[in-house]
Amino acid sequence: MSVPSPVVAPPHTALPYETRVAGRPRRVLFWIAVALIALMLGAVIALTRPSLDNPMKPGLDPDSTAADGAGAVAEVLKDHGIRLTRTESRVAAADASAGATLVVPSTPALSDEAFSALIAHADVVVLVSPTSTQLDTAIDAERHGFDGTGLEPGCDAAVVSDLGEATIGGLFSAPGATACYESKDGAGLLIVERDAQTIYVLDGDTTFTNATVGEAHNAGLALRLLSQRDAIVWYVATPADTDSEAPQDTSLGGLTPSWVTPVIVLALLVAVAAIAWRGRRFGPLVTERLPVTVKISETLEGRAKLYAQGHDTPHIAHILRTATMRTLAKHVGLSASAQPAAVAAAVAALLGMNAQQVDSLLNGPAPTSEAGLQDLSDHLIHLEAAVAAAFRTERTTS
Repeated sequence: MSVPSPVVAPPHTALPYETRVAGRPRRVLFWIAVALIALMLGAVIALTRPSLDNPMKPGLDPDSTAADGAGAVAEVLKDHGIRLTRTESRVAAADASAGATLVVPSTPALSDEAFSALIAHADVVVLVSPTSTQLDTAIDAERHGFDGTGLEPGCDAAVVSDLGEATIGGLFSAPGATACYESKDGAGLLIVERDAQTIYVLDGDTTFTNATVGEAHNAGLALRLLSQRDAIVWYVATPADTDSEAPQDTSLGGLTPSWVTPVIVLALLVAVAAIAWRGRRFGPLVTERLPVTVKISETLEGRAKLYAQGHDTPHIAHILRTATMRTLAKHVGLSASAQPAAVAAAVAALLGMNAQQVDSLLNGPAPTSEAGLQDLSDHLIHLEAAVAAAFRTERTTS
């Protein structure tokens, strides 16, 4: 058998030095352009990115017509002759709250002392979506999740007892408080009376806003709570009106300069674009002739080692018996597809042996150990040698 000669690729021809040198400035200019574009885009994003210095949400502003504002409720109250004063100063709100209803949305920028001073002089205080600290400071209350469904008042408080169902969001509880709009987890409205002051606690984000005030009896609930006095002082918290340090964003984005995140994102995008543009691509598959021819004996030895490592003696015994029967069938004049019993009978007749003994050797139970496999292999080799010798003798005699 002739061994095919390997296909030898022609030697790679290098580009002239002048050509390689001339291509360098283009590559350098490309990366300079990419860096400049990345810096410009990073600067634009950093300048237009919303500031993290103001984490306070200015919701429930009586002058706001946005979905989370309270302009609709404020207009209805004014139409009923109630004087509404909007202020962003906690000092001004505290001074004007005597004899009035004080509306206090969430004020996370105030300390406990400033919050207590803010609500100290009002006849009626409506805490709208208060923080946990404000709940504890005002009426020793706790928050208990969110309901988000319509609930009936279910209490004997005159201000809301005859109203229908309202959309309730946050749920609260407090010792000694009158609980209205109750569910299994808490109450949507708490009423606490102490000295000459009445404090109401509810989640106004689901009741007072322009987007929700028209649902169910939300408008009636808002008007009942806010129109108990002829004047309303509506405090709107701002970052400027604080007595504590500015709230800090403790996330990774808040602890790094505002330009870091967009620059990182841009760098990744530029890297991906550069890889897609300049990266080495796989071409079509190329078929080649092997440089050498593998001998069949090597394949057989390799398979034999795999069988030995796997200790698969039944499978090995089956292979040995199949090869032996193919050889024996050829000697006794049968086809390779002859039945094992027919091959055993023909071999037994040729050698003058017991047919059952030959059939057991060729078709009996497989050995379960390596020693048994070795014995089977030896017997098969002897059987093939005996048949071959008998076949040669028979041909010589004839």
